[in-house]
Parts: sequence; structure tokens; C-alpha cells
Amino acid sequence: MAGSRKGEAGRPRVGRLWSRRPLWTSRVLGHPAAPLAFVAALYGLAQLAFVGNGLRWGWDEMVYLSQVSPSLPDAAFTAPRARGITWLVAPVAFFSASPSVVRLWMTLLSSTGLFVAYLPWLRVLAHRGHPAVVALAALLFAGLWVVQYYGGAVMPNLYVAYASVAATAFFLLAVRDPRAAGDPDVAASSRTAQGPLLGLAAGVAVAALLRPGDAVWLVLALGLAWPAVRAWRRAAVLPALVGGLALGLAPWIVEAYTRYGGLLHRVHEASRIQGTLRPTWGVLHEFTALNGPLLCRPCDIPVKYPYLVLWWLVLPFAAAGGVLVARRIGVAGPYGLACAAGAGLAAQYLFLVGYGAPRFLLPAYALLALPVALLLVRLAWSRRSAAVVVGTAVAGQLVTQHLILDRRVERSHAYRAGERAVAETLRRSGLSAPCVVGGPAATLPMAYEAGCGFRTFRRKALTRPDERMAAYVTRVPEAAVAGWVSRSLRTADGRMWYLWLPAVRAGENAETARPKPRGFAGSVPRVGFEPTLYGF
Repeated sequence: MAGSRKGEAGRPRVGRLWSRRPLWTSRVLGHPAAPLAFVAALYGLAQLAFVGNGLRWGWDEMVYLSQVSPSLPDAAFTAPRARGITWLVAPVAFFSASPSVVRLWMTLLSSTGLFVAYLPWLRVLAHRGHPAVVALAALLFAGLWVVQYYGGAVMPNLYVAYASVAATAFFLLAVRDPRAAGDPDVAASSRTAQGPLLGLAAGVAVAALLRPGDAVWLVLALGLAWPAVRAWRRAAVLPALVGGLALGLAPWIVEAYTRYGGLLHRVHEASRIQGTLRPTWGVLHEFTALNGPLLCRPCDIPVKYPYLVLWWLVLPFAAAGGVLVARRIGVAGPYGLACAAGAGLAAQYLFLVGYGAPRFLLPAYALLALPVALLLVRLAWSRRSAAVVVGTAVAGQLVTQHLILDRRVERSHAYRAGERAVAETLRRSGLSAPCVVGGPAATLPMAYEAGCGFRTFRRKALTRPDERMAAYVTRVPEAAVAGWVSRSLRTADGRMWYLWLPAVRAGENAETARPKPRGFAGSVPRVGFEPTLYGF
């Protein structure tokens, strides 16, 4: 009897144990944020699988890293740049500037940021199927090749997109009327509403810390929306917008007076470096750069893979269609604001900047993905055939974006391998620190790989011994100049390089010259660069 009772007593216990597991998993998988978390995790894995963390540093990345990494030469920090991204990478870059380590950290930040940015929209939206809409918006955004490419990069644009998405959501939460939401405890709801105001200020401040110009356009878009809708005219919203912008701009403004001769001078210099902001058809440059190159300046090249640009042409119409669908179901406000904020963030690059880069429009893509996702979800729910069409279209978009990503990553590896090959040739030719590398085709990463500083200069007849530690790099032959000898190099990607070195240094044997190890070693001149060629 005892044994049977023990067995009987054991069965319910086992049954309870197993009954809890489906209950626990159902709570997790059934949570509204579960689809979004799955997309964020998938985004991080896609970066590791398709981009990897071994891509060597690009020019802009090295500038940002050099501000916090003791192992990199001090690169000139020009007027348009802001230090927000340097603070994001600082916890790891201070200890290691290894691309594999730092890129892994940035991949973790970017995948987490995707989840955090879209998470408040689960509170903003309350219509049927809103978790699917938010998750699909995150998937459409993260599926773009440029978003995956820059996920592990030390670049600010992606995080401006995250801050803009979150700030727009917190704006909508901050202007929400607790009585309209059906909350009987209005006083308690008013106290709780301070959280969205803080979130709004924080989102704007983060955007301003990363890219001040983008933050100004974000605040302008949200600030114009505030009086446009009567229900949104909550008095505390405007101070939160202005306060967040002021807080985020404060370091940039202080640095303007300590390093750039004043705020107006820094603004003028930033505009000059960016080609002087003026009315222009920047939309043509952004269209040309849609599938690469990473920076189109000057942008006088044909569109790459023109058969893969259809989505960009359809995007504004799909976003407008999503807003119309939202109006029909009574939620036009949130989706309309996302569309307006996205358009505002894109306006400066489409009509004021005279060159293009795919990363410039990331904040706009992140916001416009929300009304597009609503349109696709509602179409998929309308009938089974429509669901098949929508699924096929989304899958096709992801596949084609992956094909572009694969090509971009391949070209980036080849280009940066070419820079290393040029640097190795310079080192074998006897160039050693302290030294400088310059010329029309020279780059900051090339100089770093050679163990030198970077500086723009022109070749001239060498008359002093201290001028002998220099190298001049071009992509086309140039006329001979007294004291310089030329060497040519064809890298694995088929490009020709012409390297000019001082005659005495070029004749030395690499073994007797004892070049420094790759990377920064010893004392080198302060690094500078030519912004009109490389942009931001």
C-alpha cells in the first residue's frame, strides 16, 4: 500500500512538473514582444554569419576609435563629427582595438538596440495584430543590406535611427490622454506619463549626441506635429523635446568653443566640409548610391544593380498606403507621425546634401518601415492569395538585399586588403616611424597599417633630411619630381597604385631600415585627412 501510495503521490508531481513547462513557454512565446525579440536575435546572427567580425577598419571608424583607443594614432576630429559613437564603443575599444573584438561588441549593441527601439511601439499601438506589425517593421528594416553591413560598424547612423524610432514612440505615449485611454485613475496616469516624457527627452538627446544635424530635423518634425493635432498639445511635451535636444547638443557646443573657435565657426566649417548645405537634387545621389558605393562623392557613376532598386521607388507609396489603412482602422496618428518624422529626417539628404551614402537614410527607413509593415500585414490578412503574394515579396526583398550585402562585404574586404598591400610595400621600401603618408589615393587606414601618420601634402623637391620619411600614393602616374622615385603595385582586386618615396629612403634595404611593426608605434605626426574626398 505504501508503495502504491508513493507511486500515486509521484504521478501528480510528475504531471505538475510537465504541465508547468508548456505554461512557461507559452507565456514567453505568447508575449507581445516575443516576435520582436526573435527578429532582433536573428539580426545579430545574420551579421555574424554574413558580414562577420573580421573586416578591418574603415576611415571614419578609425577616426572615431582613435578618440578612445590608446593603440590607435590620434586622428583629427573635424567639425561635423560628434562623440556619441565614441562613447558607445569606449568600454571595449579602450582595452582593445582589434576588429574582431570591437565588432562583436557593436553587433551585440545593434541587435539589442533594434529590440529596444521598437519595443515602445508595442505600447503605442493597440489594434489587432500590432505585435506582428512591429516585428515585421523591425524585420524589413534589419533586412536591408546597409543595416546589416553597419550593424558591427563604429558608425553613428544606425543608432540615430534607433533613437528616432524610440523618440517618436515616446512622443506618442507622452501626448496620450489617460481619459481617452480609459484609465479611471487620471492622477496616477499623469504621474506615470512622466516616463514617456523622460523617454522622449532621452531619445532626442541620444540622437543629438550621435549626429546633431539629424537630431535637429527630428525635433523639427516632432515639434511641428505637436501643435498640428489638438489632442497632442500637452504642455510638457515641447520642453521635453527642447530639453533633450539641448542636453544632447551640449558637448558639441562646448567643444565648438574649446576647439573650433566658437559655435558659428564650427557650424560654418561643418557645412563647408559637407559640401555647403544648399538646395540640390540629393535624391538623385541617394538613388545612385542605393546599392553602393558606401560613399558616393562625387556621385557621377551609374546605378549599381538597377534591377534591385524597385523597392526604393515603391517605398513612399507603400508608406502612404499604410497610413491610409491606419486611418480606416482608427490609428492614423501613430503611423502618420512615423511617416512624417521619417520624411523629415530624409529631407536634408534628399534636397540639401550634394552627395550620397546609403547609411544617410537609415533613420527614415526605420520609421517608414512601420506604416509599410501595417499595409503588408493587412493585405496578408485580407485573403490567402494576398498572403502568398506578401510572403513572396518579403522573402524576395530579403534575398536580394542579402545578395547586395554579400557583394558589398566582398568589395570591402578586397579594398582594405589593397590598403594593407600598399602599406606592406611602403614598409618593405624602408618607410618607418616617425613618418607620414599622403597623396590623392592615400587613406588613414593605409597610413596606420604602415605605422605612419596621415597628412595631405604635395610632392616637391626634397631639400631637407627631415622630409625623407614620407610616402605619396596615387592611382594614376604623375610627373617626376626631384628627389622622389616611383614604384607601381597592382593589388589582388586589379587596382594599380603608384607609390612615390624619397630617393634615399626608397634605395635602402628593408632589413636595414627596420620598419616598425604594423600599426601605431612610436611618435608620429598628428593625423589629418581631406574631408572633401571622404565625407561622413
